[in-house]
Amino acid sequence: MSSGIPNTIKILLPTFSSEMVEETKELIIYPDRPPASILHDYTKASMTFLEYKISTVENAFTPCCCVVYLDGVEKTTGYGKSKMASKHDAAKKYLEDSIPLLKDYWNKYSSKLTINFTVPTSTFEIYKTLQEVLIEDRRVVPLLNQLNEISPYNLLCLCLKRNFGRIGHNDIEETFIIKSDGWRAVSNCKLIVGFFEAEATGPTKHMAREYAAQSILKKMHPYIKYFDGILELYGSKSPVTVKLEQSETELESVLSYIPVEKKTKTLTPNYELLDKLKKEMMKHYPSYTTTTTTNED
Repeated sequence: MSSGIPNTIKILLPTFSSEMVEETKELIIYPDRPPASILHDYTKASMTFLEYKISTVENAFTPCCCVVYLDGVEKTTGYGKSKMASKHDAAKKYLEDSIPLLKDYWNKYSSKLTINFTVPTSTFEIYKTLQEVLIEDRRVVPLLNQLNEISPYNLLCLCLKRNFGRIGHNDIEETFIIKSDGWRAVSNCKLIVGFFEAEATGPTKHMAREYAAQSILKKMHPYIKYFDGILELYGSKSPVTVKLEQSETELESVLSYIPVEKKTKTLTPNYELLDKLKKEMMKHYPSYTTTTTTNED
């Protein structure tokens, strides 16, 4: 990651081959993902059965309780305001006990990893976070989802639409390659837009395309460092977008005052006026032919 925060963490898991020989397998973890998703990948790689049991407790602040079971054995318990929050809390506690590298990562970069999976953040806090998040940061997609903004790929399409013809052709060429690291498929996306080219990997094709679109936006706007600058240009609250929406609403308001009869009449040609024009043109047609013939002679 270009912001100085490591993008992945690699750990070694003990496995057994077909000949029952103990071996080690490398597992790649994305720490910026939700804890429940990380725990799902971890248990899938270690071939253990994961189960959650959610219940309610007599606590007004954290009424939901979640217990993590691995192969039928109780491991950790988490609490939260909702079922999902308690699930993430329990998964995070187990991961901190099982993977010390992940715990050190969260403690070291807790001030920069401002996405909280247990308590929902306000709109003001999310906009403040985007002022410190680089354009190629992987936290951009979940932050935009919380703001109900369009994805980086759709922002790229809007950028090409507004800057038509400035970077060559505006077609987006996409190529996907699915790779496997032994137990999980990873998608690789390559985008080519005019003179710019970017490549990114992700857990799915959709996320890989979003990450590649972020790289293209970074190359197209080298003078912008943080992602809030991209939103100021192409977001729903940017001045250009607001003006376009205002012009559309004004046009709709003007058309609403026009009666339906006049609207239908404007769609059909005025045959009376066309007949008059045809008669006037036919009056001048003989004189035009005589002048042309005399000039030729």
